[in-house]
Amino acid sequence: MLGLWSAVALVTGGMVGAGILVLPSIMSVFGTWSVVGWLLASFIAYSIATIFGRLSKLFKGGAGPVHYIADTFGPNVGYLVAFGYFLAMCFSGAAIAMTLGDYALPLIGLAGCVPSWVVGYAVVLILLVLNMISSGSANALLVAFTAV
Repeated sequence: MLGLWSAVALVTGGMVGAGILVLPSIMSVFGTWSVVGWLLASFIAYSIATIFGRLSKLFKGGAGPVHYIADTFGPNVGYLVAFGYFLAMCFSGAAIAMTLGDYALPLIGLAGCVPSWVVGYAVVLILLVLNMISSGSANALLVAFTAV
């Protein structure tokens, strides 16, 4: 059973993790212009949060983009949005694992020797095994990573 902090860490990691981890490596090639990109990304994130806040006041009884779209355009379009979010969650985990490999390899002195996907794959497998052994320890690790 998930506790309050584990649930908060799970949602925070899913919503914030991929963007925060991937954005620096993508924008680093632009040098000082990456600061402008960060500011633009911050503005867009704030705008989306404001829009979702206003939509939550308009649509009572449910929350989230899937509910808003399904109420407005019908259940078929709502299903497509839900499926798109499912795919995004699948790929964001892979993006986080790959970025972890990109960051970790230079720190341990293996940059250029080992592909980053190997580190990402190893981390995913380790976390999968940890989760299979005990969801309690996996939740504790999730809370620790989110707090950092």
